[in-house]
Amino acid sequence: MATPRPAVHLNEKSTLRCDRHRRGDGYGPVVGPGDHTNYRTSDQTSNRTGNRIGVIGAGQLGQMMLAAAIPLDLELHFLSEDAADPAAVLSPHHHLGSALSASAVRDLAAHTDVITCEHELVDLEILSEIGGGSEGGPGSVFPTAATLSQVVDKVAMRAAVDAAGVPAPPWKVATNLLDLEAAVNEWPDLVVKAARGGYDGRGLAFIRGGRIEPDQAVWMENLSAGTGSVTGGGLAILEPLLDLSAELAVLVVRGVDGQIVVYDPVRTVQVEGQCRAVLTPHGLGAAVDITAREIAVRVAEHIEVVGVLAVEMFVSEGHVLVNELAARPHNSGHHSIDACVTSQFENHLRAVAGLRLGSTAPTGKAAVMVNLIALTAEIDPRDQRDAGLAVDPRVRLHLYGKAPRPQRKVGHVTVVADDGEEALHLAWQAVRALGCDDREREVHNQMDEGRSG
Repeated sequence: MATPRPAVHLNEKSTLRCDRHRRGDGYGPVVGPGDHTNYRTSDQTSNRTGNRIGVIGAGQLGQMMLAAAIPLDLELHFLSEDAADPAAVLSPHHHLGSALSASAVRDLAAHTDVITCEHELVDLEILSEIGGGSEGGPGSVFPTAATLSQVVDKVAMRAAVDAAGVPAPPWKVATNLLDLEAAVNEWPDLVVKAARGGYDGRGLAFIRGGRIEPDQAVWMENLSAGTGSVTGGGLAILEPLLDLSAELAVLVVRGVDGQIVVYDPVRTVQVEGQCRAVLTPHGLGAAVDITAREIAVRVAEHIEVVGVLAVEMFVSEGHVLVNELAARPHNSGHHSIDACVTSQFENHLRAVAGLRLGSTAPTGKAAVMVNLIALTAEIDPRDQRDAGLAVDPRVRLHLYGKAPRPQRKVGHVTVVADDGEEALHLAWQAVRALGCDDREREVHNQMDEGRSG
């Protein structure tokens, strides 16, 4: 069992600071609410990696990267196995092949100056072989394989979070059903997370009241054997279910030269393990805000990320705890396209290309992003576009070009307004007009009551 880091209790003047800040080597204070200056700035211009960026993956994140690349005149090449992927159908530079194929990744590298990723299903050995190190220049891979190794595997991620000295829930590693049964004796209510491959509610199992259901036992045995639908190298992590008052996410962007910018922390609301809504401001107070920023920056510096790092967090019993990391543009930052001076996608590209990072300042008082989740294969929000746009001129619609099927994420809507409640109401109106899954009541209930998770 890993030794849990002590929780940081919230106070108005949090003392959690990065080591370099304490050493006084030129790092400014972590930005607080309303301050969108760079955490660390740089005048260096010698880290340009080139204009041709290879992206492993071609999903909706790639689609939104492509839109951000056009004004910067950056040439994006995408690697994926399906020519019908959202970014593949829009880009003239699509490479057909697997992210796990050494020859396909090498071919992508041969046509580009730097490689980045839009998903975690990558071969770290291939990326380490291709990447020329962490100093930038043509032939780079950002984030580096060393950084990704601390993020794509949840066991390694938990160890990295502990090593960074930031608070996180207690956890254990499980290699088989016997490990799970032993953990249930200590934590009757717990969550099992596959070490690799889980997202949007996949690769999770919730144990309550100490009872392991038969299908959960089979899932764990398959996971251990590497024969399940989500493989984790035979490993899973176990965590006790916590009494949550809220969930947060903070996006940090770090450049090749160490320049850092931080987006305002956002509140995220999950339904059945899937993110449904993102809200800013989060309404949880300045102490939460400052602590969350400081934690995110410390982790970003510890793992030496280049590009976007999303740090998902729990707020539980007055403490902010790290839940998960993603070293790529993230669902919790989609609002930044319409609600911030520089979107997460543009800043990610700026970072990996060795360009100066952009301002993360909000463009309005409040913003809400709600994911569009299809109800059936027959109800296509693309057929209801005009109805969605008619809800209010402030509704910004983003469709991913994906055919609908039950519970598939096919797009999102963002509303920027003077009032957060109004923005949330308008966003859900648009969801209903587009014929997508309406979970407004569940989202409001979770925001009002908190939950165990």
